[in-house]
Amino acid sequence: TSVIVTSPESSDFKEYSGDVVIPATVTYEDVAYDVVQINYNAFSSCIALTSVVIGENITFIPEGVFSGCVNLESIKVSEGNLNYNSRNDCNAIIQSSALLHGCQNTGIPQDVTTIEARAFEGMTNLKSIVIPSQVSTIYDMAFAGCTGLTEIYCEGYPPTISYNTFENVDRTIPIRVSYAAELDRPLPGRTVDVT
Repeated sequence: TSVIVTSPESSDFKEYSGDVVIPATVTYEDVAYDVVQINYNAFSSCIALTSVVIGENITFIPEGVFSGCVNLESIKVSEGNLNYNSRNDCNAIIQSSALLHGCQNTGIPQDVTTIEARAFEGMTNLKSIVIPSQVSTIYDMAFAGCTGLTEIYCEGYPPTISYNTFENVDRTIPIRVSYAAELDRPLPGRTVDVT
């Protein structure tokens, strides 16, 4: 038997806030249930949410589940979770080599190869991001609505992006590319800063 984390439905409890810990199990009427899934939009736009710990039994986290959580500073996955991790204290949810969800303090691990759809959507307090050289693709709306973003630094050649990866983000923010990447493969028709 198992349960799912859903969005608040009580008139007394409007949204999750502060520090939230999703436990491995919950007990109801003397029966223990594994907490295995987070429902779509369970945490969407919870502006007072500051940290979340993902329980070890969670096996499904939908895209965009933390969209609009503007004050989310910390995301951790419990050590015993076999599906997801937050390796190297990265403040993100990683599955294999894909970053699924991040927050304003995420440090993307060097072995991540993709940033998934809606990973940082609506994180208006995200100021800058370093994209490791192994990242080859950033998917739909990954940084959509990150209106506080002022700088993107690519340690390698800039990854492939979708037309809406940076939707509603200032198009004039600098994209900085490492000097070695720029020498390897110059960006056609685009002026960038190289460091």
